[in-house]
Amino acid sequence: LPLSTSERSQFAWRSDCEHKGVFSADLLATSAGISRRSVYNMRKVRERLVKAGVELPLLWCDAKAAVSTRAWPCSAEEREAIFRERRARLREKIIGPIG
Repeated sequence: LPLSTSERSQFAWRSDCEHKGVFSADLLATSAGISRRSVYNMRKVRERLVKAGVELPLLWCDAKAAVSTRAWPCSAEEREAIFRERRARLREKIIGPIG
């Protein structure tokens, strides 16, 4: 099955963190199926977190939130519940007209 954009980004984030930037941005972008700009953004976020002495999050969305000025004001469980609700609404919106 094809991976979603967030799954491809997650793959690139984990690969880049585990190998500490050994792979070129082009190689990582091509293998993950994301843009080079996304890889550069990931590396910039990783660099900021390392410089701040913060342990690197396992999830790319958590890493973005850690450096964002608009961090989520809720726990991971609450955030997941919000996303579940959004997915359900989107599913109804798409499947309704198709069904």
